Amino acid sequence: MSKDLPLNWGSLKYHPQQYEAFHSNTRFVNLACGRRSGKTELARRKIIIALTVKKHWTNPSYFYALPTFNQAKRVAWAELLKLIPTEWVDSKYGGFVDNTNLHIRTVFGSELYVFGMDQPQRIEGLAFDGGVVDEACDHEPKSFDRFIVPGLVLRNGRCWRIGYVNSKGKCFREFRIFWEMGNSGDYPDIVSYSWPSKDFISAEELAAIRSMMDERDFNEQYNASWKA
Repeated sequence: MSKDLPLNWGSLKYHPQQYEAFHSNTRFVNLACGRRSGKTELARRKIIIALTVKKHWTNPSYFYALPTFNQAKRVAWAELLKLIPTEWVDSKYGGFVDNTNLHIRTVFGSELYVFGMDQPQRIEGLAFDGGVVDEACDHEPKSFDRFIVPGLVLRNGRCWRIGYVNSKGKCFREFRIFWEMGNSGDYPDIVSYSWPSKDFISAEELAAIRSMMDERDFNEQYNASWKA
């Protein structure tokens, strides 16, 4: 099988914290970062690479979750498909792409479910090896504990919890507490990273954005600041 990756796997700008996060073996990884700073692209690549990893069981399973199903379909589904070589989902070898239910099965036997947490019943009863919770501040409170964690228990699954700082989000306080646990160094299974948009967006562009935004919102969303 060809190992050539789609053109969408272009080189990313090197960033030390991104590099460290991507290669982390910690079970729970939190990314609270500025907008347009690469956190989502990094998470997508991490989960796609995981599909090729051989496990002791025949059906390694992964997920990519957003607050709503419509958001998952609009924001994540097409972008994830762009990262998957067509031969990975070749129907002749058992692969498929289900565009209705946002479900992929690869020729390696691994599966990827893309879903919205407004319909958590879609994943209840499944055992996952890993996943990504995107837009972490906007999920329903306690949904991570009630639906995500139980799905990870049987296989000691790993999870990335990512988003920008949004104090108006329904899950802001919960995400902040979890991020601070990872940042404290007191929890070996949790690690946290944060970087601002200025590492990736030009000063001129940020100045234009800042002129149109409330100072508090700008510091949260682009400086990745919890202090606001």
